[in-house]
Amino acid sequence: MNELAYRASRILRALGNPLRYRILARLARFPATPGQLARELNRPLLVVSHHLALLRALDWVWYHPVDCR
Repeated sequence: MNELAYRASRILRALGNPLRYRILARLARFPATPGQLARELNRPLLVVSHHLALLRALDWVWYHPVDCR
């Protein structure tokens, strides 16, 4: 498989998941923490974190560590 087809398949696979699509749509409006997303989307934090990790691997989302001092 050539690289373009491989990348296209990864993008389509990612957008084909309804929860990942909802996460992206929500983050397009304004930033949120994984906990906020889990509450707003009524999904377990572990599930939301898993999907965020997949989206980070595609460079579609990123995170900024919070300074908790």
